[in-house]
Amino acid sequence: MANALKVITASASDTNGSGADLAADTDRILYKVGGSVTASIIVGFHVSNIVTNTIKITVTINSDTTGVSTYFGVGSGTGTDGVNKPAFLVKDVAIPESSTIELLSGNKIFLGPTDEIKIQCDTAAGFNTILSFVEQT
Repeated sequence: MANALKVITASASDTNGSGADLAADTDRILYKVGGSVTASIIVGFHVSNIVTNTIKITVTINSDTTGVSTYFGVGSGTGTDGVNKPAFLVKDVAIPESSTIELLSGNKIFLGPTDEIKIQCDTAAGFNTILSFVEQT
């Protein structure tokens, strides 16, 4: 099993190099685990406010992993064959002007194939982000 250390740096300003900004309250996929990756471990996640007012961000983990032992979403209540649902890592977290927050604070998040992280902001072009992770293949 090979490990690759990776980083994604992204800005809600000029998201695709054409000068287009990410609109307010628009979900954008920041990272999606590729099909050849067996697991991804998120080890760092920073978001910076780059505008002159307080912003609010929401980060969602979308996981379609099946066969997990959970009592949520299981009709029989047996605790098997559950299906993960989208869940908020943070919802409407305020970041003051010229500030940065670290979303994991020493914790880790494990993702499986096709799982994804989405981010949105209540202010157009309001943030920069750095996502550090390990991919296992």
